[in-house]
Amino acid sequence: WHSNSLSKGNRKKIRQCKDIGVILKKDDHENIDNVYDLIYQNRLTKGVTPSISQIQLETALRIFPDEYEIFSLYLSGELIATAITVMLNSNVRYVYMWADHAGHRTLSPTAMLCEEIVCDARNQGIKIVDLGTASLHGVIDEGLARFKTNLGAVPTVKTSFGIRR
Repeated sequence: WHSNSLSKGNRKKIRQCKDIGVILKKDDHENIDNVYDLIYQNRLTKGVTPSISQIQLETALRIFPDEYEIFSLYLSGELIATAITVMLNSNVRYVYMWADHAGHRTLSPTAMLCEEIVCDARNQGIKIVDLGTASLHGVIDEGLARFKTNLGAVPTVKTSFGIRR
C-alpha cells in the first residue's frame, strides 16, 4: 500500500483535513465513552447498532490491552472519526469498527484515518491491515467494496463455514 493507492478524491480530502488541522491521536481506553458514542451514532445513521455493547468493548480493551488500539481524528478538540483495531497476530491488524461524525462527513476523515492506520502498521512492521468484509452472507455490498477499494484496499476471498444446529 502506498498513498497513491488511494483514489485521487481521497488524496485530496486527506490534504484538506491536514490543511485545516485535523490530527491523529491514539486514544487511551479512558476516552471510550466518546469513541463508542461516535460509533453508535454512526451505526444509527445506517439503521443498525454496533455488534458489541460499550461494556463488552470496555471489557475487551481491559483484558487485551496489547491487542486493541483506538485511532482517533480530532479537529479543534472535537472527535470527528475513530477506529478500533485488533491485532489478530503479529502480522495482521484488523479494523474492527470505525466511524466518522456526520457533521464532518464532507471532509471524508475516514480516508485520513485509514492512511494513518496503515502508516502506523508499516512503522510497526505489520504486514496486513484488514479493513474487513464488504459482503453479508456472501453477497457483495458494491458501495462498501468501492469505498474500501478507493482507500487502496485489495479485494481478497475469505472462506467461512456455516454450522448447522
